[in-house]
Amino acid sequence: MCWVGSKPVARHEWLMHEPENAVGHRDLEDKGPFTRAQDGWQPLIGFGFVSRETSVEYKFSTNSKSGRNAVSDLLREVSDRLASGDPAVPLFRFTEERFLAQGEWNYKPKFEVGEWLEQGEASAMLAAEDAAEDEPEETVDDAPKPRRTRRT
Repeated sequence: MCWVGSKPVARHEWLMHEPENAVGHRDLEDKGPFTRAQDGWQPLIGFGFVSRETSVEYKFSTNSKSGRNAVSDLLREVSDRLASGDPAVPLFRFTEERFLAQGEWNYKPKFEVGEWLEQGEASAMLAAEDAAEDEPEETVDDAPKPRRTRRT
């Protein structure tokens, strides 16, 4: 991601399993002049995820050093769990962590993993949630009416 004056002005992204789409540092367009140390091209890292509450797909990315470290730690743990045969799909909650750096308070993302699932479990959970969303909700008018019987 390229920054100029605290604003993003350009971005190049590619999937890590598609290195043929990567853009080399020398091939990045010049967006200068840069007047601040934070300006210019900065590494970016991110991942996609699905919300359990809405089944909507999202993308999270960051280019701050502390944010990149937090994402790298999560991805490394996923990779290590895959390699060892442990469940490797994290069910996590986004939070933040406050820290002091160079005399200023900063925040970095934190991914609180509540549970690790097998790929099949995660797929089944999403499929079940999608199916539940597709079913019409029962309203009072749609509810079965009680049967009336005659008294004798």
